[in-house]
Amino acid sequence: MIEHMFPPACHDRSSLVLALLVLWLLPAAPLPAAQVADLYSAEVELPAPGDLDGAFALALERVLAKVTGRRQPLDDSQRERFGDPARLVRQYRGTAPGRLRVGFDPVALKRLVDAAGLPTWGEARPLVVVWLVMETGRGAREILSAGEAGQGTAFGPASAADQARALLLAAAEARGLPLVLPLVDSEDLARVSDSDLRGDFTEPVIAASERYGADAVLIGRLRGADPATARVRWTLLLGRERMDWSGGLEDGPDGAADRLAQRLAVAPGEERWLRVEIGNVRSLRDYGQVYRLFSGLGLVEQLQVAEVSEDRLRLALRVRGGIDPLMRSVALRRLLSVDEQATGTPGADLYYRLPGD
Repeated sequence: MIEHMFPPACHDRSSLVLALLVLWLLPAAPLPAAQVADLYSAEVELPAPGDLDGAFALALERVLAKVTGRRQPLDDSQRERFGDPARLVRQYRGTAPGRLRVGFDPVALKRLVDAAGLPTWGEARPLVVVWLVMETGRGAREILSAGEAGQGTAFGPASAADQARALLLAAAEARGLPLVLPLVDSEDLARVSDSDLRGDFTEPVIAASERYGADAVLIGRLRGADPATARVRWTLLLGRERMDWSGGLEDGPDGAADRLAQRLAVAPGEERWLRVEIGNVRSLRDYGQVYRLFSGLGLVEQLQVAEVSEDRLRLALRVRGGIDPLMRSVALRRLLSVDEQATGTPGADLYYRLPGD
């Protein structure tokens, strides 16, 4: 593998100019994975009236949990390295009595994260669809559906489903995990049942998840009348991998974030240039999809179109963390497949193909 390399010159400059013009003019095409909004901000309660310093410190810990992918991102020595959190604050505002949303300077924070030797999990993250079957007693079962999480009213408390929904979404937001709940409409129920979820029949669940464009599937089986204290058996399906654990309701998003961050967060280290060649690039839309895929990866620091020839596109990428994190990130997008026939031949570090003949 080439550790240091300057991006190569294009062998067909007119084709390169045409490709760049196309990329400029094409409308944005949706791709799997999701961009996390507000990655560098967090909403917290004031520890005491007027205690801004305490609120800033708490918000920094929560933002670092999202940015690094770690539940407990800092030890004491690393916390000292970050110094006074107030100097990293870009803005803050009250959202409710006793609550603040605090936003931090992304550039300054990234610099400190790298200096502390912590990993970075970029804004582009897998979209996770959650199928939760709830058994709340007396044989009652319910698949949790999308909807507004209620907090109850003067006429009564929130339902168990509302409580479960609110807990799941709050836990996902705290970890920066893009999460979607299914509609559980007639189309979903024609493909998957509560028996499939309870019985570990994953194929119908995966089939039902396709309409949501998710990169990973999280299945939960909850037993107990109170979602806040009930035990849940969790399964994460990621490609061909299956991961199982048990815990509370919040442990579903937490456990999924832990396992995804282990695969996708990039440790600080030397950046390197990599050549990536993509085959079966036959149309203007193909050029746009490929370019946007790689330019949207958080670990890609710089991207250049190196060569355009016939149905192949070669890119030069300056990448944090090397070839393995890049391969894992591309695999999660599910747009390209590895070109087995070209792999191993000289000229590029990685070879992919767009689907099609």
